[in-house]
Amino acid sequence: MSVSSQQLAPQYCVAHRGYQKHYPENTLLSVRKALEAGALFVEVDVQLSRDKVPMVYHDDTLDRVSARSGKLSELTALELGLCSAHEPLRFGDRYVQEKIATLAALVALIAAHPAATFYIELKEEAVRDHGADVCLAQMAQVLQPVTNQCVLISFELDALAKASRYGFAALGPVLRDWQRRDSEIERLAAAVMFINKHRIPAAEAIVARCPVVVYEVDDSAEALQLLQRGAAKVESFAIGDMIGSVKQAG
Repeated sequence: MSVSSQQLAPQYCVAHRGYQKHYPENTLLSVRKALEAGALFVEVDVQLSRDKVPMVYHDDTLDRVSARSGKLSELTALELGLCSAHEPLRFGDRYVQEKIATLAALVALIAAHPAATFYIELKEEAVRDHGADVCLAQMAQVLQPVTNQCVLISFELDALAKASRYGFAALGPVLRDWQRRDSEIERLAAAVMFINKHRIPAAEAIVARCPVVVYEVDDSAEALQLLQRGAAKVESFAIGDMIGSVKQAG
């Protein structure tokens, strides 16, 4: 199916870590602003604190986002809840009051937006530090009220293979190897797959045994090209800008 500029609507776009271009990533503020901008699909990252509480955070260490030393997994949830998530190198002290969020806090926001779908990424670092079973059990318990709105995604494919035991019905591998896509999709009975745009051969159609979300896309013209090649959705740090530019073009 051909895709025109008028068709690049919210259903073709995923907000990468919320509205990360203009707000600190993976914060409740960033997610809320993505939803306010019209996002129907939002991706966030999850790791576990030292006391095994799921937290919404991307990096292994706290320096870039929170301006302090150490690893997220070394602090308790209570300690992390006192840490800012303001991304000082990008925003200075503008968002210093924005704290690291628990996954439970995000669940309340998800429940308030029943039309939205959330791609919840289990980070490799969490599996490394706590093991797949602990991560899956803790996340499943927290996400239970909004399970029907969530897709569990991860680079940790063996962890995803266990996820159905914990009640996760919709799974999405994040792949590094384009050529292995169909075998992994079949193994996991995946509902969707994610892949970096640079890992897809330029001459190939973007076709797999399930819908493909292509990430690292922040330009609407490039997004259109990827959709025309067969991508189901594009994932962008600039969700509101992309949707807004298309609305203006239409």
